[in-house]
Amino acid sequence: MIFSIQTYLEDYFNRRGLRDADQYAVALSKLYDRERHAKTAPDFLAAMKRIRTIFYKRNDHIQRDTFDHKMLALLDSKFKKKRLFFVSKAVAERVEASGNGLARLPRVTIRKFLEEFKSTIEAEAVNSFWESRTKGILKKRPEKLGQELLGVFARTKLAARGSAIREAVSGIGFVDVLLTFSSGLLHVVELKMLKGKDIPGPAQLETYMNHKKRPEGWLVFFDARKPIMRRAVPTIFKRASGTIRTLLIEINPVPPSKRTDA
Repeated sequence: MIFSIQTYLEDYFNRRGLRDADQYAVALSKLYDRERHAKTAPDFLAAMKRIRTIFYKRNDHIQRDTFDHKMLALLDSKFKKKRLFFVSKAVAERVEASGNGLARLPRVTIRKFLEEFKSTIEAEAVNSFWESRTKGILKKRPEKLGQELLGVFARTKLAARGSAIREAVSGIGFVDVLLTFSSGLLHVVELKMLKGKDIPGPAQLETYMNHKKRPEGWLVFFDARKPIMRRAVPTIFKRASGTIRTLLIEINPVPPSKRTDA
């Protein structure tokens, strides 16, 4: 979502000949993605005013209060109704309330972040992926749901310690998620559904790693396979571009009532 908002703002500024010398579009897109859902319009306008920028000095023919109101109306008309389109409000709230282990860490790493995301999804959001788990019917576009869940999780858990950009341009494609933490190092993450024998994603992720000049990437699988159909997935794929690490999130677990003691 952040990337879409940023692109929209940059195009809007360019069409009107507005100079954005200190990336006000980036700051505003991050603020909108992170805080708009929880704030009233007056509260969000106040938050917009607290963004430190030279944008209005460089474009002194516009008045900030009037322009802020206009920009918020434009952003709301294009993006507000799309937020959490795949994720229900109740699930988003549960995801936001979970995963507090990251806050206790002195430094967040990509592995710790993704492992905490895995634990949160398995505890709070498994049923969100299914129209009927008993019949094996997934919801439409479940990978998009996974992206939204990761965006919700990142927004609340990273705060000032990092950021997530969804569907960032990479060559002629779009990598699912780019994550950065306090070190500033870029992490390339691709999300895929596991539904059968095929293991999708390594070739696609390798291409994105090449484009972003990263020797390592993460392939996160939402494992929808029935337990009896599960085959082991390598924890690491070695490719010419570098190393692809994998993480499986189980979204089709055996119900507790059907589990037997070993």
